[in-house]
Amino acid sequence: MDSWGRVHQIETAEGGKENFTYDYAGHVTSTTDANGGVITYRYNSQGKVCEIIDQEGNSETFRYDREGRRIFHED
Repeated sequence: MDSWGRVHQIETAEGGKENFTYDYAGHVTSTTDANGGVITYRYNSQGKVCEIIDQEGNSETFRYDREGRRIFHED
């Protein structure tokens, strides 16, 4: 854990390690699994996740209305 209380690494039940990175606002920006697979997270100006990209380059996108309610999801 870092000085902000954010977890940067966990050990899985199988003994592998998963790593996490964060942006300046404290959002998880990427996770790396024990096999080196990286999932990337992107956020909009409201701090809502707007895109998730998996280790194979597949993308999920999200859009929100002005109140922050999700109005669109595509994978």
